[in-house]
Amino acid sequence: MECEEDDSDQEIYTMFLVNHGPRKSPYMVDVELNGLKIQMELDTGTSLSIVGQDIFNQLKSIGGPSLNLHDSKLTLKTYI
Repeated sequence: MECEEDDSDQEIYTMFLVNHGPRKSPYMVDVELNGLKIQMELDTGTSLSIVGQDIFNQLKSIGGPSLNLHDSKLTLKTYI
């Protein structure tokens, strides 16, 4: 994985596919976020975890107004 930085201090992480063999089902684990039980894919090679808008909305309904999204200069890109 490469990290590039441009003049705006935005970090861009480029991800590459290593194995072109048959795709296996991801290893899923049960996790609890702020009391909400969900299943997430286990990826031991990543430093970030991402949840969809639906999960965020559920978390916000549990966490109340203190849970907010903030602007980020991080961009994720994948190439297959």
